[in-house]
Amino acid sequence: MPELLSEPDILLLVSAFVPLAGRRALRATGVQCQGLEQVGLRSRHCLWYAFGGHSQDDAERVGSTAVQLLDLRKGTWEVAPNLCEGRTGAAAAVLDGRLVVCGGCPRGSSPSEALRSVESFDPAEGRWEALPPMTLARCGAAAASLGRCLFVCGGMNPTTRSVEFLDMVSRRWQAAPSMDYHRGLLSASVLQGKLYVVGGFDDQRGGRQNLRSVEFLSMDSGQAASWQTGPDLAECRLRPASAALGGRIFVCGGEGDSGFQNTVEVLEPGASSWEMMPRLSVHRFGAAAAVVAGRLYVGGGFETSSARGILRPSKKVECYDPDELDATWKDPASYHSSDSFACLSWTSHLGEAMVALPASR
Repeated sequence: MPELLSEPDILLLVSAFVPLAGRRALRATGVQCQGLEQVGLRSRHCLWYAFGGHSQDDAERVGSTAVQLLDLRKGTWEVAPNLCEGRTGAAAAVLDGRLVVCGGCPRGSSPSEALRSVESFDPAEGRWEALPPMTLARCGAAAASLGRCLFVCGGMNPTTRSVEFLDMVSRRWQAAPSMDYHRGLLSASVLQGKLYVVGGFDDQRGGRQNLRSVEFLSMDSGQAASWQTGPDLAECRLRPASAALGGRIFVCGGEGDSGFQNTVEVLEPGASSWEMMPRLSVHRFGAAAAVVAGRLYVGGGFETSSARGILRPSKKVECYDPDELDATWKDPASYHSSDSFACLSWTSHLGEAMVALPASR
């Protein structure tokens, strides 16, 4: 049984029929099924959760508790249970089949009032629960799951090198090795057992410095090793969207020295430089990215039609399929039969954070 479940094709087949609770029970037997949930996202009915942010008309930019979910099969938005606490600038990732939201600020106008609180949502139970708070209050941080742990990196006001991780077995936060750079408004993703952080800004080296630098952290026998330097991005990027797809890391949009970006860069492990990919249809800042069924979706955050344009909340979602011969960013409606998907858009100011989870219903 363990040998069979180590094969990706078998994993994919199993994940298509085993419900979320069943997959957790299977792991509890000691079978090595790492990556089962990620593989399952390629075949199962998935829901996309969007949350965080604030109203455009709110001068205080009070963080919202509202959560919406997008049913990718139906192409419709639904209301989900509210967060326990309003947040803007929070970090989020999927861990053990749950959506985990960390930190942020109660008001975007006061980023110095960062939060330590953490909460998680179990789609099978349909409710949020509080998790142990982080050791450091963080706003503008980035989160990603690696193994059975959730890593939260950086933050701002001031920017920090600090990294900590939550072990879901012990439910305790522990310190991880610090990054080489202080980073706020960064992005994080995981590829082949390595945690990558890209971009952001550093205000602890004699003034504010926008970053092109890339670092990655490996796990060795369950223990985090030191950070290593990866190839620099072609452009500085603050609040880009990033995700791993097809054995590569994609970094999309963000703010650079020349303004807001619509460019996309991709890195293959072992490569000495990033490769430029087809551009997004709009310039984006603070967007979110998620991978579902072998495609990369980017949406939410803010957009503008030019590098120096005025930002406005983005209700646009776009999709990239690397397997297409003419791979470009497209309207998701072109990949879905549902007529309602042609009207797909963000329905409010939400979308600072976005993740995909297998549907439990």
